[in-house]
Amino acid sequence: MEPASICYFEIPAPDIEKAGNFYSSVFGWDIEISDLTDQKYLMFSSGKGSLAGGLDPSKVPSKDGVLIYIKVDDILSTLETVKKAGGSMVHGKTEISGGYGFFSVFKDPNGNFMGLWSQQ
Repeated sequence: MEPASICYFEIPAPDIEKAGNFYSSVFGWDIEISDLTDQKYLMFSSGKGSLAGGLDPSKVPSKDGVLIYIKVDDILSTLETVKKAGGSMVHGKTEISGGYGFFSVFKDPNGNFMGLWSQQ
């Protein structure tokens, strides 16, 4: 039996317009309105062969829970873009021992905690 893979995730987004603009401008994700539900719901794609997900206005952000890491080329420049788009840095760029790259954590405009990862 093959291990189960993650295929979709949702980000809580009480202010759905702000969330859509943020993730589109910071990470270049394609955002589109879904007609799958009666409520306003945005779906996003993070590129061919990558995970897709949704921005759900019915969910409330929480500090605790799953922390998703987004692979980027340059953490420092991405953090600057995060700040310009209305997010804030929670934990600065930090090296992971053993040559596993670097990470950082930010908070999006709705209050979700998200991670960044890069090899350099």
